[in-house]
Amino acid sequence: MSFEIGQKIKIHLFGASHADCVGLTISGLPIGLKLDTDQIYHDLHLRNPHDEFSTTRHEKDEVVWEKGVDISSLTTTDTTITFKINNNDINPKAYEKGIIRPGTADYGTYIKNKGKNIPTGGGFRSGRMTAPFVVLGSICKQLLKQYKIVIGSHIKSIHNVFDRNFNYNEIESELDLLNNSLFPVLDSKQAELMKQEIINAKSNQDSVGGIIETIAINVPKGIGEPYFLSLDAYISQLFLSISGIKGISFGIGEEFSQIFGSESNDQMYVKDNKEIFSSNNCGGILGGYSTGEPIIINTIVKPTPSIGKEQQTIKFDENNLPHETTLSIKGRHDPCFVQRVRIVLDSLLAFCLLDLILLDLERNK
Repeated sequence: MSFEIGQKIKIHLFGASHADCVGLTISGLPIGLKLDTDQIYHDLHLRNPHDEFSTTRHEKDEVVWEKGVDISSLTTTDTTITFKINNNDINPKAYEKGIIRPGTADYGTYIKNKGKNIPTGGGFRSGRMTAPFVVLGSICKQLLKQYKIVIGSHIKSIHNVFDRNFNYNEIESELDLLNNSLFPVLDSKQAELMKQEIINAKSNQDSVGGIIETIAINVPKGIGEPYFLSLDAYISQLFLSISGIKGISFGIGEEFSQIFGSESNDQMYVKDNKEIFSSNNCGGILGGYSTGEPIIINTIVKPTPSIGKEQQTIKFDENNLPHETTLSIKGRHDPCFVQRVRIVLDSLLAFCLLDLILLDLERNK
C-alpha cells in the first residue's frame, strides 16, 4: 500500500481510525533539532473538535516519541524519528460490517479487499489519519522559519456563505490572526453566518462543506521540479490524499476559463533592477516553479458523508452478494470538517515546500 511519500524528507504513515494508534516515521531530519512541542500541540488543538460544530469524539492527541528523539530534551538524535498518537476514544461497534455508507471509502475498500479485513469507521481513509500530518507540519514549519516562510488558511466559504478576501497589505498580521483561531475567518460577521449554516445542517441530521483558501508567503523563487514533482502537482497529490477533498485550484482557478490570455497573464516590469509581477493570477506558481509571489491555493471540501438522515445504500452478505437497504448513521461525525482540516492543509503544504527546497539545495551544491 502507498503509505509513503517524499524526496529529501520521507514519511511513512501507519495506523487506522479505530486501531490502537496513528503515527508517522519521518526520515531526513537534522540531528540535534530541538522540537517545538508548544507549536505541535497548538496545531493539534486547531485540528481537534470544538463545540457543536464538530464530532463528539475527543482524543487527547498526546504525541509519543518512539524513535530518534531524546525524551528529556525533546531533541532529535537520529535523522529518522517515529512517533505515534494513541487512539483512546474508539467505538468500532458503531459500524456494521458489510454495509456501505454512501459517499465514503467503504465501497472501494470492500471491493479492493474482496470483503476481507474491512476496517471499522474510515479505517486508514478516516480523517483521524490526518493527526500525524499536523505534527509533521509543525516540525516542517519550524525548519522553514529560516526562510521566513509563513503559511496560513481561512475558510473562504461554508455552504453558500463567503468570507472576505485577504488584504495583501496586511497579509502577515492576517495570517497570524488565522493561525491562532479555531474558526479561521477574516470577517467575524461572516463567521457567525457560517456557524449558523453548520448548526442548521446538524439539526437536520445533515452536513455542509466549503472552500479553504491557503496562502504561503516568502517562498523562494524557482522551487519545484519538472513534471511529476512540479510544485502544484506535488501540492495537489498531498491535498487530494485527504478524504473529503474533491478539488484544488491555484490563483484565480476556474476564472482562467472565462478570460483572455491578455487578461490572465501575469505581466512583468523592472523596478530598482528587480523583476516585478503586475498581478498574481497564477497563484505564485508558473510552469511548476514558484515565482516568489504568494502561493494561493483554493481547496474544495465536500460535506461529511456520514450523516443521520436516512439514505439508500447496499449491504453485502456473508457470500459477498449485495442487497438493498437503508442507513441512518449513528456514529460520531462532524456536521462540517472544513474548520478542522485547514491546519492539515497548512501542514502538508509546509512538508511539500521543505521537501522541494531541500531537493533544490542538493541539486545546487
